[in-house]
Amino acid sequence: MASPSDGMNGVTNQGKVIYITGGSSGIGLHLAEHLLSKGWCVAISARQAQRGEEAARALDPTGNNVLFVKCDVTSYEQQAAAFLAVWQRWGRLDAFVANAGVTDSESRYNLVGRAEAKVEDVPREPDTACLDTGLKAVVHGTVLAVHYMRHNSPAPGGEILVTGSVFSVYPGPVFPEYAAAKAGSANWVRSMAPVLLGKDNITINEVCPGPYNTNIMPDFDKAFLPEHHATKEALLYSYLMFLEDSKHEQTGNVVEVAHDKLIFHPPAPFLGGPASERIGQNHEPWFVGVHGEASGLPGAVLRNHTDEEVAASWKKVADNKAREGDIPPEARIFRQRWHEAIPASTVSIDV
Repeated sequence: MASPSDGMNGVTNQGKVIYITGGSSGIGLHLAEHLLSKGWCVAISARQAQRGEEAARALDPTGNNVLFVKCDVTSYEQQAAAFLAVWQRWGRLDAFVANAGVTDSESRYNLVGRAEAKVEDVPREPDTACLDTGLKAVVHGTVLAVHYMRHNSPAPGGEILVTGSVFSVYPGPVFPEYAAAKAGSANWVRSMAPVLLGKDNITINEVCPGPYNTNIMPDFDKAFLPEHHATKEALLYSYLMFLEDSKHEQTGNVVEVAHDKLIFHPPAPFLGGPASERIGQNHEPWFVGVHGEASGLPGAVLRNHTDEEVAASWKKVADNKAREGDIPPEARIFRQRWHEAIPASTVSIDV
């Protein structure tokens, strides 16, 4: 069993540079405090300048090893300016944490007043700030981080971490837009990971905290019992095990912080058999068409199927139908649930 102290006491990172969005409070601030104590140079950003500047001064009154940049991550231009400021200050970027987040700004159910609403009373356009912050900004931040990490000297590379949520892996009826954003960021991480590691020596992982009081919601301590809260020690360790991965091999992970345990969630199983598995294989001709060069991923499909292969597959489909007969659609529904298909090797680490 791994222990937080293994990663929190024995490693120094003198001179390494990390940039954390949403770093003026909560998880981002706690991570910044710890990394600063381990010798990192820490840049934080937030939308509120006064709060961010106060946090930076509290972290390092000298200002030698901390930089605050005002940034609304929903603006690509502001994100680009923030990354540039970090690079101009220290000339490198070893790690980036896409940590900024907000919950749903309004109801997506539109329950209030629905009985009186007329058919012509079309709902106004939703405010999607939650999606813009939790998913779109993660995409933008990743693109910018990769750009600068490619210029690190003496060799390119780095670590990208996304702060997800338990809603990255579980439904969230209270915050459906937030859950959609976090689930999207988890699949972004898993999809990007193999190519970023192979091409640029960059890892990308997602940490999914359970309940953790960041003042994002009122009455937090009454909504959850202490036994439900993600502990600060476990939460910090979930980031550090990636930031201090000496072998630089851990990538594409989605890790839930469940109170004092870390749960590695495997990707969804291919329940549809070969039809599902084929989607999981990289189709190299399409990859080249979209991205300009081959992925180099193992197991990639390197060419399109020939006419003969397509014809043989059609024959196989026809033979299967003839053998099985006219099976009604409802008989073809497989109701196997994820928890029945996920292998028992799901890892739980006591911390």
